Amino acid sequence: MKYFPIKIYITFYLAIFSSFSLANSTHQFSVNFSKNWIEYIEGDASSYYMNATAYFTPVKKSATLPYARTAFYSRTSSASVSANKTKWDDLSSVVGVRVLQKMETKNYSISTFLAHKDLPIWSQLRYRYLDNTSAYFSNDTKSVSDTDSIKDIALGVYLLDHLSINGFFSKQEDKTYGIGLSKLFNIGNFGFIETNLSYAITRRDKIETNITNNVVRNLDIEARSEKNRYLRISYYPIPQTRLSLAYQQIDYDQYDWKDSYSEASIQHYFTKMLHTTLSYTHKEAYFFDYLGEYNDIGLSLGIDF
Repeated sequence: MKYFPIKIYITFYLAIFSSFSLANSTHQFSVNFSKNWIEYIEGDASSYYMNATAYFTPVKKSATLPYARTAFYSRTSSASVSANKTKWDDLSSVVGVRVLQKMETKNYSISTFLAHKDLPIWSQLRYRYLDNTSAYFSNDTKSVSDTDSIKDIALGVYLLDHLSINGFFSKQEDKTYGIGLSKLFNIGNFGFIETNLSYAITRRDKIETNITNNVVRNLDIEARSEKNRYLRISYYPIPQTRLSLAYQQIDYDQYDWKDSYSEASIQHYFTKMLHTTLSYTHKEAYFFDYLGEYNDIGLSLGIDF
């Protein structure tokens, strides 16, 4: 992994971090672009992401709420589209009887968040289209997976202005059920603290291996149950700046295996329109993932207008 470009981005980010504006502003559209540099035990990956959001009514940013969470806590409806592309290189990972060298995947999504300032109920619908995943092996063979889709739905209620609970459901080949909570604490002159919690259960059936014409249709995975726990704590010293720590753990019912992810990120609005986010993620262990542990550094640029 080449760290020199990352150092340039970090230096630039820190050099302008101290500038901010407390002036009120409104926006009705948001666009975000991001790139992630991912380092595995063997091999590197790059991921590119784009998201565009249109709000049904203007979002007013002020000192009364963190900028990053104003739309959610002000109950502003929106619609979003996004696209992601990830490419892995120099993997040299053994998969079955072949050595995996490269992979490439794409996915797209469309979602809506529906809420109203006079109603306590909100909902979120999302459809994710998973495009073909292409895998390239050292013996000059190639495998292409089938396309797939994921449907997500969440139903929530605002118990208080700054407290929300929700239930969610996700369906791919298997079904996931979960609950979530978001709570924002106003600590006066010291800013805000937000806590996000979620817990989900997925039960997966056994999937047999099926390869036709050198195309991977399914992978040989034993039936299993997964429990997914997630916690994020964010501190906003001023409305424009967010400092976050997050931890996610996925427990499997086979051999006490688990996946765990730790993340630290910082987001800052430099002007009324422009903001950036710098993040670091570490995957500490793995269950069914031949790519193993990794470190992920991400940088994103957002524009509100």
